[in-house]
Amino acid sequence: METTSELSLQDIMTALEAESTGKLPVAAMRAAQQRREEITPLLIESIRKATEAVRAGSVVANDAHFFALFLLTEFRSREALPVILEAVSLPGDGPFDLFGDAITECLAGVLAELAAETPAVVEELIANRSLNYFVSWAATRTYLFWVRDERLSREQAVAKLTEHLQNAMANRDIDRVSGLVAELASYAPHEAQAEIQQAYNQRLVDRSIVSLDFVEDAIAEGESRFQEELRRCRQTGVPDAVKELSRWHAFREPKDIPAAIDSESDAAWDWDEDGAAEGEDVDPWAPGGTIRHTAARVSRNDPCPCGSGKKFKKCCGSR
Repeated sequence: METTSELSLQDIMTALEAESTGKLPVAAMRAAQQRREEITPLLIESIRKATEAVRAGSVVANDAHFFALFLLTEFRSREALPVILEAVSLPGDGPFDLFGDAITECLAGVLAELAAETPAVVEELIANRSLNYFVSWAATRTYLFWVRDERLSREQAVAKLTEHLQNAMANRDIDRVSGLVAELASYAPHEAQAEIQQAYNQRLVDRSIVSLDFVEDAIAEGESRFQEELRRCRQTGVPDAVKELSRWHAFREPKDIPAAIDSESDAAWDWDEDGAAEGEDVDPWAPGGTIRHTAARVSRNDPCPCGSGKKFKKCCGSR
């Protein structure tokens, strides 16, 4: 068997571009990590080609673009940002066709890493009404990463989100108003309370996504709520793409996948300090790659089982 150091660039790309078998191409990814400068243009090209295919109505037969997203983020390849933005800006479900649950669960961290020096691109994603609203919601989450990383103050983040909220309200865009109110709640935003109340008064918030009681409770809790949100915020970027994706159910061996979790049970939501389920090494809702989760899970549009009053996609499902 070839060692990672013996794999050529073509060998690496051939392995990444192979038809999906549910197994993570660890050797190829480790080899890519050792040759990051040389492999980066090829990884960027894989995302570009996949984006063009989806735009043309074709089905992408491999996951090279998916692996590329994680590797390029690990490499902190800011030159990859334009092609990633183009991919997540595809109309309709195009972003999910390419990246699956990584849109809702990882995109904010990707943007926090790659757009750290060009924050205007995040502003544009939030404001762009033509985007899939899950992409816009992920972009709003980027601010929390930057606040945690001390690139942005809490007050600056709240001001930016409030401005976006006002614009979304002016456009009577319920999807985006709902997402912005849900994200603002993370900051216990007493200074935005008037705008939030106005959004509810004008019936511009989907209460199944975030209830007024939830927002009011967050504001009442104040700093303690904000600090808890910071604590639960995922790590910026991707420290190790192989380690990250090895946690995804789609790439785990059947013997390593725990029995399906009953979403109605308290045990399913018993988290430890690292965001993993009590007694497990990994988050039971760990993402499932471009293939959806193989373990039982709550739909993004279902009420969150934790009882927060928010939809799962804007509560525990966004962590």
